Amino acid sequence: MPAGATPDTSTEFTAETPAMPATVATPEPQITSKVTRPAPTAQQEAPRYQYVIADLRKISLIAGAMTIILIVLVFVLG
Repeated sequence: MPAGATPDTSTEFTAETPAMPATVATPEPQITSKVTRPAPTAQQEAPRYQYVIADLRKISLIAGAMTIILIVLVFVLG
């Protein structure tokens, strides 16, 4: 190395291309038949939702009462 020269600190790296993984043939998905049952009729579903009308009435009464209370508060406090 000549006098006054800086030492060469660069290192030569060779990047090897990683080997591509071998593609594995995936098997075709097997189609299995499902047993389906007919859709339930309205008469069969009716017992499940007997409470819905009563609950909707309760919700609407509560919502109406809250709306009236808010209107009254606007006039009293506003």
